[in-house]
Amino acid sequence: MTVTSPRLAWRCAWLWSVLTVAWNLDYRSCTNAWSVPWPRFNLRSLPPDEYWNDTIMQEARGFNIDKRSKVIADDPGCRCNRCHEMMVIPLKGDYTCD
Repeated sequence: MTVTSPRLAWRCAWLWSVLTVAWNLDYRSCTNAWSVPWPRFNLRSLPPDEYWNDTIMQEARGFNIDKRSKVIADDPGCRCNRCHEMMVIPLKGDYTCD
């Protein structure tokens, strides 16, 4: 994907099209975050449609579009705020896909 403006975010397909569930039935934000228990929901206690439309997932999708979600930007458990597919500029630090 080519970014035409430094203000435009990369678009993460996982947040918009894939429902990822770990072996223990915990939801995951994407298939790149298997070892990160985020957004802290479980299939046993929250049906898929409620998870998909939950406020935190809507915030993550909004962050993917324009980076304005402070909830996601400040959440240390969320990898969306450190994911190379969500960033326009290269990351510094120790992030790697899980």
